[in-house]
Amino acid sequence: MEGTSPARCLNISIDQNKTEVYISILYAPDNQGQYPPKYTLEEISTELFKAGVVFGIIDDNIKKALEENETNKVLAAKGKLPIDDEDDALELKFQVDSELKKLNEDKNGNVDFKSIGAVNSVLKGNVIATRIPGKKGAEGKDVSGRIIKPKKGKEIRLTAGSGCELLNENTIAASIDGKPCMKNNVFYVYKTHELSQDVDLITGNIVFLGDIIIHGNVKEGMKVSSENSITIDQNVERAEIQGKGEIIIKGNVIASSVIGGGEDTLKIKEIEILNALIKDLKSLISAVEEIKNINILGYEASDGQIIKLLLESKFKEIYKQCLLLLTKAAKNRDKKDMFSERLTELLKGKLVGLAPLSIKHYSELNEILDLLINRLECLNKELLVPVNVMVSYCQDAIIESTGDVVVSGTGSIVSSISAHNNIYFTKDSSVVRGGTIKASSEIRAKIVGSHSGVITKLSVGESGHIWINTAFHNTVLFVGNREFTIENPCRDVHAYLDDSHELNIDRLKL
Repeated sequence: MEGTSPARCLNISIDQNKTEVYISILYAPDNQGQYPPKYTLEEISTELFKAGVVFGIIDDNIKKALEENETNKVLAAKGKLPIDDEDDALELKFQVDSELKKLNEDKNGNVDFKSIGAVNSVLKGNVIATRIPGKKGAEGKDVSGRIIKPKKGKEIRLTAGSGCELLNENTIAASIDGKPCMKNNVFYVYKTHELSQDVDLITGNIVFLGDIIIHGNVKEGMKVSSENSITIDQNVERAEIQGKGEIIIKGNVIASSVIGGGEDTLKIKEIEILNALIKDLKSLISAVEEIKNINILGYEASDGQIIKLLLESKFKEIYKQCLLLLTKAAKNRDKKDMFSERLTELLKGKLVGLAPLSIKHYSELNEILDLLINRLECLNKELLVPVNVMVSYCQDAIIESTGDVVVSGTGSIVSSISAHNNIYFTKDSSVVRGGTIKASSEIRAKIVGSHSGVITKLSVGESGHIWINTAFHNTVLFVGNREFTIENPCRDVHAYLDDSHELNIDRLKL
């Protein structure tokens, strides 16, 4: 029988980032038990060079490996890892009310409801923020000798808005007395109008460009309007509150309207109508195409007749949406709004009343669709930074916000609350009884409805979620265009659309 020659094997493995190299050595004897000669340091070095390894070679590790009869994954070379740049840090110099900070979420998505609110005032010349530059890192090198660049840190550039000034690139100060705020790293200081009494017929309506702080009540028939934030320490009754910044009402809101975000709230309502109409028009066009392809109504039916039939049967909502847009267009008639004029012409000429019968080909609807999409894009670009509204309790009230609405007290009775983002009821015993609660993203409520079965509606967008601790019968849930009415009291309710666009209602019986 022919003998087997002794053999030896060297395996070199390089990690994906080319920062670590490992060697494994195996010696196999012949059938006489004779082993091959061991690798030398020079041989290992030559093989590493052939593999492109020229930096970070660890001779001591290789020498120890050569003394063994068999080695597995010995670290033979190690590159130099880069040290990444540090991010710039921003240090705010003004104190923030712990109850009134922006809502924060932890890593599990739980909301810290104690963190919404406002900030203290500052004096002219006070430093309100400083930028702490991050330290520069250092370059690294992989085992092939290639330079590894460090990851750049996040840079912060301070920008002074109204009421502020840059002392240097790292320091920003107030140029007036007032209340500081920051939006997208732009700092502002707004003058503050502070009132230590009630807003009534003696004071008159309060209209102010900066922040408004009212330590009393806002009485019946009065109006408070601000180009920035409004804080009211007591109650609002049969009054009107409008602010382009955050609104905080620490008392009750009775039979009043509270609008946070100014004109943006009107834009958001128009965006909702446009989104719905665009979606329904696309579905209408698809339905016409399908009917024509399979010739359900025969060749004698014109496109206009098909469209009118569909509008009267399957797409009744389109008529309502058109009326809402026509009403808005009529209000803008004096502003010579070209969009409103053309939209009015198209809606009346193609979709309202008997107008669909004049359509020769369904592709004529595409002009309306394009006009609506362009308008929607313009409105979305015009929207400013979302603002929050916080109230303690509301009854028979209208609360609207371009950001979040937070009800921190006993709840809401027969009120209309709408938010472009989220609506939160934070007190465990808070009640939502009657009225409509509408948010784009999510609603988190505690107790909804009553034992008597008062109808209470909660609505979110298609990708939204509704959470309720306890819900009574006649609680109506809307997610997108899907609807569900709770018939029996239940708890731990979660409403949402699944991946198949079906409405899921998770709940447990009381």
